[in-house]
Amino acid sequence: MKWKCRYCNKEVLENIANHREYNELNQRIHIHFCNEECKSKYLKEKEEKRFCCYCGKHYQTEKIAREHEKSCILNPDNVKICPRCGKEHTKKGIYCSRECANVRAHSEETRQKMSENIRKHHRSINNFVRKDHKYNCLNCNKEFIPKNEKQKFCCISCSSSYNNIKYYNDIINGEENRKRVSDRNKILYQQGIIIGWMIRHKSYHSYAEKFWIKVLGNNNIFYFNEFIVKTNYNKPAWYSIDFALVKNGKKIDLEIDGRQHKYKERKESDKKRDIFLTSKNWIVYRVEWNEINTDKGKELMKQKIDDFLKFYESL
Repeated sequence: MKWKCRYCNKEVLENIANHREYNELNQRIHIHFCNEECKSKYLKEKEEKRFCCYCGKHYQTEKIAREHEKSCILNPDNVKICPRCGKEHTKKGIYCSRECANVRAHSEETRQKMSENIRKHHRSINNFVRKDHKYNCLNCNKEFIPKNEKQKFCCISCSSSYNNIKYYNDIINGEENRKRVSDRNKILYQQGIIIGWMIRHKSYHSYAEKFWIKVLGNNNIFYFNEFIVKTNYNKPAWYSIDFALVKNGKKIDLEIDGRQHKYKERKESDKKRDIFLTSKNWIVYRVEWNEINTDKGKELMKQKIDDFLKFYESL
């Protein structure tokens, strides 16, 4: 079988299997060399081609080394002359530095426009800061000569007092806006446009619910929060229970009632709800929520908690 050597290009009539070697993965590779001398010479030349002929740096492949030689600093063909300053350089661009590249040769018309704009700017500043021109302070209404365009006060004390008064006025205006919103919502509630207990989202826990979550947790009482019970009729299609409890096979509905449960419409809906749940073997236990900021409120809440615990233990 005829084949040529990769280094000397001689034709050889031998079996290729005798000139095969193994790779790292034990795979056979064809190495077309007539003898070991040709092989060693070929590898040496291949390594020498990876070096730059000017600076002597080594690279992974021959292609990268040739690209480097074109832009090498020591390459005499790569030396360029900057058209701005006349210096020699070996960079990729035409100019030797960023300063030379940014300089532009403007025409006479553009230079005149630039000079006129600069003069106008300086005139405006000089007119503003001249001694004859005066301004009144925003806080004390005294006349003063400003040093800058942004100066609006005659001294530091005036600026601090003005800012403090503005801060307190913003707070007062915010409280007035809140009162206006509350009055508007009361009128809309009386007209029947807004229903107070339907504004809060179901996933949001009120302060009373968070308080009772801690009470049940401290007494090791297991509960289901926002437990849903479906109805047979369309409206309402389901009822949500604040705290669903189970003891000795009995189902308990613990409801914490706020102010919204005192309205007539809510009382009627609560009665229908209690009748339906009792028909489904639920025991409804309601707790009226009161404020805890005072000592009397704390004592009332303690009594309500004790009464509930006695009821729970009696089951």
